Amino acid sequence: MGNWCWRHHINRKGNGLSTEANNIMPNTYTWSRIEPLVKDVDGLKNAVTSLVVGMTATSEEGRTSYMDTMLTLTVDKDNFIAFEELEQAWAVALADKCAEDNDWKDSLDKQLIAAAARPTSKPFTWQVPAAPTDEVVEDDA
Repeated sequence: MGNWCWRHHINRKGNGLSTEANNIMPNTYTWSRIEPLVKDVDGLKNAVTSLVVGMTATSEEGRTSYMDTMLTLTVDKDNFIAFEELEQAWAVALADKCAEDNDWKDSLDKQLIAAAARPTSKPFTWQVPAAPTDEVVEDDA
């Protein structure tokens, strides 16, 4: 079985501090990556041995920040659940615990604040390419 990426979108509202006089701005958090890594273990087929989880935070202004990690899981032979029977709630619970234990939302909020404070690249007016025209230029040669 090849690796596959299951994209699970759950919007979760949180609060981060904006750069505008420290007003509260809500960011949206999405599980943008939940990817199980499986192998056969002690005769158990497709046991999930690792789970890659990734969260994206989006600010009201549309800025995004992403972080992920790989969780190493222990296969419990006595309480094994077949891969095909694992439910969404199982994977999301592991991802939520990881995010909470490691303060991901706070880290993502800080990344978004830093992104908002960084200068952005902008061309000078004389660097902006002219819009293409349908004008045909005749060659006098």
